[in-house]
Amino acid sequence: MNKVYSRDMKVLSFIIEKSIKIKLSMVEKDKLDAGIRQNLNFGHTVGHSIESFFGYTKYNHGEAVILGLMYESNIAYERNLIDKEYYNEIIKVLSPLVEQIIFSNDEINILLEYMKNDKKNKYGKISFILPVGRGKVNIFYDVEEELIIKAILNDYKKELVNPVEIPVKFDMNSFEGQRQQLKVRLAELENQGITLGNPEYDSVYAALQRVNQAEREYKKSLLGADQGQKMA
Repeated sequence: MNKVYSRDMKVLSFIIEKSIKIKLSMVEKDKLDAGIRQNLNFGHTVGHSIESFFGYTKYNHGEAVILGLMYESNIAYERNLIDKEYYNEIIKVLSPLVEQIIFSNDEINILLEYMKNDKKNKYGKISFILPVGRGKVNIFYDVEEELIIKAILNDYKKELVNPVEIPVKFDMNSFEGQRQQLKVRLAELENQGITLGNPEYDSVYAALQRVNQAEREYKKSLLGADQGQKMA
């Protein structure tokens, strides 16, 4: 997982390619989104509500869904659908990928309203795809609001005994990989007529500047270490 956390492009490309193949396979089997394709919605019920709450500016889609995966895994654990070991594994792997925000009760009520208006709902009930075992999910329409609220209020970092630390050591490949990802996103936004002054554009642009600055500092540290070795 360290290569994922450090954004190793070779590893990420493999994961992305495999994910696309899995999704294509499910879409081909269920073009009307009425069966197996719904399994892809794990994490999306809460994730979509978070995206809507922040107006699609604070978290990108993937980050919001990662938060949704953690919250919805907590619901599954509280309902005894998965055991503690598997639940902890999910949280330990996902929590370093996105910074969790602690919502107030009033904010959670707004999230609930977004969930209640989700297009996936049926029978007037919020639809959840929840894990029921390792690599297995099922659909539920009877999740109690109290469980949803409890899951969102939970502080996932505090409950981990040995949380995963994101590696702080970089190499030139990781800088270039991050820079290319950010440049691609900026180009996508610009193609939509979105430029400086837009919250998402400004955020991506600032992230690009931080990567460039981190790379410059990294090069300086290498130069300093090299000079030190020569003097020794």
